Amino acid sequence: MSGDLDAFLSRFQACRRLINIAPAPVRITVGTADTAQSGAGGDAIGTRSLLLSACDAFEIAPVVQCDGVLTEPTALERIVAHHLGLDQDPTRIAVCGRCSRGDARAAIERVAAADPRRQFRIHTVSSSRGAQLTVCERGSAELPAWVLVLPYGVPVEISFTLAREVSSTYRFITFEGPDLQPTTENFDRCTHGIDQSAGDILAVLDHFSVERAHIVGLCAAALPTLQFAVEHSERVSSLILGNGAYSTKSASPLDFISLAERVGGQRAKAKVFYKFMSAQDLTAIEPEFPHLTMMPFANPALLYMYTTAFKCCYTPDLDARFELWMQRMARPALVVLGDCDKTVPPEGSRRAASQLRQSRLLVDPEGTHLSLLREPKRWMLDAMLQFCKEHDGDGERQLVAAAATSAAAT
Repeated sequence: MSGDLDAFLSRFQACRRLINIAPAPVRITVGTADTAQSGAGGDAIGTRSLLLSACDAFEIAPVVQCDGVLTEPTALERIVAHHLGLDQDPTRIAVCGRCSRGDARAAIERVAAADPRRQFRIHTVSSSRGAQLTVCERGSAELPAWVLVLPYGVPVEISFTLAREVSSTYRFITFEGPDLQPTTENFDRCTHGIDQSAGDILAVLDHFSVERAHIVGLCAAALPTLQFAVEHSERVSSLILGNGAYSTKSASPLDFISLAERVGGQRAKAKVFYKFMSAQDLTAIEPEFPHLTMMPFANPALLYMYTTAFKCCYTPDLDARFELWMQRMARPALVVLGDCDKTVPPEGSRRAASQLRQSRLLVDPEGTHLSLLREPKRWMLDAMLQFCKEHDGDGERQLVAAAATSAAAT
């Protein structure tokens, strides 16, 4: 019982942020398990009170009948229910609910103590565009810095597995932009685009007084990562570009670029699209972390911010900017791609690797779009860390060499 309850609460904890920002009330299809009674000798605790103990802002309601017809769960509810294992076995939660209050409280405390968030130092950083960035840091400040730039709409929780692996060797730093704030107030005060997002990277480095770092940009975040590396090459030891989305073309069945063009910057359209969004639309994305990658679709405000940020980056001049980055890049780069990526065409990463002057290509034949974050393979991690190790202090050595060359010339 204890192991089952801990496992369920761990899954619930992972969904907690998504559930809390969803339009209330969120229903989970648990039948009538909420009224289950405990066995002999146990103090009954219902599903509702158990979950409310773990998450203050959560409401749970069983499927109800209206004129003899079961109400259909929303797209978001289906995602959460699937992650919690309720769509496979609606009675599982009833089993978890049959325990004493003391056992439930102890399980909640154990899960809370193991929460990965507790393993990070959390900071709030203001960037030059007025954005409030939520920054997570792990590892010794004495180690070289390894900065992960996350794609738009992706919360820092998605990086926790990777952070655990990297932080024994590097000072791991990652951050969320203004597109994941609880309200749109901070988002609307900021300007958005590739240059602004590159400025966020600079703000994070300056906040920690980091002179140089290994910069890792995934998916759409590869764009500001490249811009930053070209504009501030002296601050970059090396680059890692993972499954970069360098083009306005998308391989995903739900075309994010087209969606951004239709909805971005328009609150009313975001509300309409959200209202008619179906579970079929979302499953077409083939989400690997449904409780995290679905954050942009959790409510109309997040959808508006996500599509607006996307629209400001994928502008008509993107191809020309890409060519300029390829010509001006002076830092070593490791280009990582998953050959089974169904969200971003792998050809873009191959093109980048062929055009960057100091680049290597690392291919995972079975890799998907976010497999580096979901289940980082040992050989992939080793290759990435070895690449970074080869270039630790590289920026300093090049600056010293450049100064020596200049002095000799005079």
